[in-house]
Amino acid sequence: MMKIWNEYSEDVFSYFEYFNNERSNYNEIMHTMHVYSINSKYIQNIEEKKEFLHRSAEEIGRIYLNNCSNNRKIYLSVVQKIDNPNSQVDKYYKIWKKINKSFDIKDFGLGQEITFEDESDIFYFGVAEVPINNLELALDIVASNPERITIFLSKNIDIENHNSVNDIMQSIVRKGKIDYFKLCISCYMNQGIVIRYGTSFEESEFALIHDPNVYKIREYV
Repeated sequence: MMKIWNEYSEDVFSYFEYFNNERSNYNEIMHTMHVYSINSKYIQNIEEKKEFLHRSAEEIGRIYLNNCSNNRKIYLSVVQKIDNPNSQVDKYYKIWKKINKSFDIKDFGLGQEITFEDESDIFYFGVAEVPINNLELALDIVASNPERITIFLSKNIDIENHNSVNDIMQSIVRKGKIDYFKLCISCYMNQGIVIRYGTSFEESEFALIHDPNVYKIREYV
């Protein structure tokens, strides 16, 4: 039987132990960040996955509306590797048209799709604004490829501006994937919230990494 529960940690470094690899450079910034997570175990079918996504979207949406709906927005960021740089199909679909083949994102605010190189690989990167009533859909998109797709809460971003999108890419991407430690630093500096999806053989979670001096989230546990 599927279980869903919440956890709260006052130490992001103990919750995500691999963050300690970079702790020395950012201890003064990161030491105050807390983690609120929505967890599930024993998801065995599509309906149970949908229930977990629905419950997660409800809780994240409630936190958003109670804390920051007036001056923060929900953003979806996507890194997409270009397998064949010469393919006209890849150039046509890029990010948003490709995602829209599997998920209906017509109500999202779609930003510019830029390209960047990492070593010998070429990638697309884009940021979209997610309407609150499409949050569950956004979580489903994230769950489809969490290494390269994530959502976060942030102050207003000019997603139509190439330089702005490029700055975000530089702040959160490493080796062609979302670097959640870098994203935490960026969101801390901009008073945002990182929403990290993680999964193992039996468990899944959406973890909200945040500054407790800005967001009052602990009351939801």
